[in-house]
Amino acid sequence: MLYVDGARWHKGAPVREFLRIHPRLQLQYLPAYQPALNMQERIWRRVRYEATTNCWLATLDDIWDTVQRTTRAWTPRKLRRLCNIT
Repeated sequence: MLYVDGARWHKGAPVREFLRIHPRLQLQYLPAYQPALNMQERIWRRVRYEATTNCWLATLDDIWDTVQRTTRAWTPRKLRRLCNIT
């Protein structure tokens, strides 16, 4: 079982074809407008806060470098906590 949000790229013809070819995989769609259930949203919110709050980043490369530096500094324990994994 794979939990995904309701984004359109999780529902299109390529996804249906992939699922047809791989019948053991099933998608479970998260309820609409529930970012708290979507772990990537929790991680992204934390990255934005730690890496980009009150910070001027002139280029996309600067943003990317800052985000990578921030997330690489995180401990496994912090990631488990963000993802609500005990």
